[in-house]
Amino acid sequence: MGNTGNSDDGWSFIHNGGIGWRLKVKGTQVIDNEVFNLNEWYTLTAKIYNDKGTRKAKVFRNGVLKAEGSINGVQGSSSQSLKLGSGATYGSGASHTITDVRIYNKALPDEYIASNYCQTAVYDDNIYWNDLIGYWPAIEGAGNVLVDKSKSKINFNITGEVSWNAFSERSGSLCPTAPQNLELSTIRSVDAPVLIYNWLGILGTDKFNLDSKVWTPNYSNN
Repeated sequence: MGNTGNSDDGWSFIHNGGIGWRLKVKGTQVIDNEVFNLNEWYTLTAKIYNDKGTRKAKVFRNGVLKAEGSINGVQGSSSQSLKLGSGATYGSGASHTITDVRIYNKALPDEYIASNYCQTAVYDDNIYWNDLIGYWPAIEGAGNVLVDKSKSKINFNITGEVSWNAFSERSGSLCPTAPQNLELSTIRSVDAPVLIYNWLGILGTDKFNLDSKVWTPNYSNN
């Protein structure tokens, strides 16, 4: 939206003055009015879909449905540029750390949202990868560009004062996604005698209390 304080065409995610957040589509709002805790990560999701000819919206927090409502006949398209961060025309002055922004051109199932909200990455083998039209992990750590990892390749150009913050704390609302090249990120040890017995179809060799040597190979040929 060009002005989140008015009823301009378009949509926005808005911090609701410290009491939750809201999805605003033109002048219509769907509000999650639960208070946010300070210094805690949250995953905020909005879903827009058709239900028996009626345009509706749902908002989720950490995969849990918080509110839903009708946005039938409301103009959600806008010629304004997509913006990430604080709005120039409306806001509470709150400070947020933002990462992992995704936009899909498909209404994802509620069950998928509930079971995947905590994942910290999405790859091209994901079932909804082809529906992902914007994906900004925002973990560059420096510079003034947020790279779009989706097929659209539309980067965000950062303007104004920006602070890159290191993230190392644990969070109950995050479950880091394993990388695709997991074999390059973890130690894979090899127990040669056990491996040979397995090749020969001899199982249960642990009961023999055999001594062996375990080592990590330089590479693994899969």
